[in-house]
Amino acid sequence: GVQAPVLGTLSLTVGTNAAPKVANPVSNQVAQVGQNFRLVVPDNTFADANGDTLTLSAKRVNGRALPSWLTFTDRTLSGKPGPGDTGDFNDKTVPLQICATDGDQEACTVFDLSVQGTSNAETALAIFGPLAGAMGLAYGWYSKRGVVLNPWNRKNYDKGTVVVSTGMPFSHRFEAPQKKIKLVKAYKGKEMLGGLPLPDGYFDWLKHDQALPGGALLPPWLQYNIGKNSLTSSESPQAEDQGLYTVRAFGPGEVILEEVKLDVGGQSGKNVEMYEM
Repeated sequence: GVQAPVLGTLSLTVGTNAAPKVANPVSNQVAQVGQNFRLVVPDNTFADANGDTLTLSAKRVNGRALPSWLTFTDRTLSGKPGPGDTGDFNDKTVPLQICATDGDQEACTVFDLSVQGTSNAETALAIFGPLAGAMGLAYGWYSKRGVVLNPWNRKNYDKGTVVVSTGMPFSHRFEAPQKKIKLVKAYKGKEMLGGLPLPDGYFDWLKHDQALPGGALLPPWLQYNIGKNSLTSSESPQAEDQGLYTVRAFGPGEVILEEVKLDVGGQSGKNVEMYEM
């Protein structure tokens, strides 16, 4: 007769994909204004136990894109910073991360990139400082130097407008280093002017519709978390809190380090992007 086929059991073992790991972290880097910066990510920075091909990418630690003067291609971070890419009278430090992915999981190495050199503000000081000294106002001018420097530096500190939903928690992390921030203050009303509105008055950019009640630095629903260097909602903003708030982080000499406008409730009618909590 015909012999029946023998049935057996076929066992397959499927390996578990191991995530890439940071084998040799990238150290902190320094770039100089007006000089080419170049960082080639070494081949041994990341390791993958499965031997998968890794794809690299670079961005800021907060998830935002690289500064405009920086590019990342072929494992190389490069660019030439200008005077507007460093800090006012100090270095500007940008936390960056380079990540490697195997298509499923990723690992990131985090480091600081400090931009050193002469800034636009320092150039302005070199021009106007002697004149102020000749008038006997050098010290007072320097202690209030933001009054002169802020209008010229707006493109560096203005972070735009975000919509804050009422009844929802809110958080915004400052890019400016916490150790340089001396004061965080909010103004309520229309967008503060940032140009040089002559002949109506050089100082018009400082004006706002109204100060906060009782001379408060921030509205009741908002607080500055020093440890996290963030604006966070102590309580969710309500319908009565709707409106446009301009929040500024000041450094020494009342120099504005960072400005963000909060459109609570989306009532300003401005064409802005929604802020994801």
